[in-house]
Amino acid sequence: MPISVTVTILKGHDCFILDATSLEQAMAATQIALVFDQFGELHGILKLLGGPIPLGTLTEAIRVRFFNLGIFTRLDGTRPFGSLKG
Repeated sequence: MPISVTVTILKGHDCFILDATSLEQAMAATQIALVFDQFGELHGILKLLGGPIPLGTLTEAIRVRFFNLGIFTRLDGTRPFGSLKG
């Protein structure tokens, strides 16, 4: 039985702390559905209200997103692109 997970990918520098409407619009525009089987294998990626998305496109988007946010951490524990502040 397929299991669907909805994921939202926002743009690199989007900030919606004061504007909830903009956040909702951005989330609706960037939501995708990941479809897994019961063993956790990825079977497909769909853009909600759209067609399929190639796995390479999603992988590249995630890689670029994390790179831009400075989430990568070196082995010594430092972050090469700064740290996130919440």
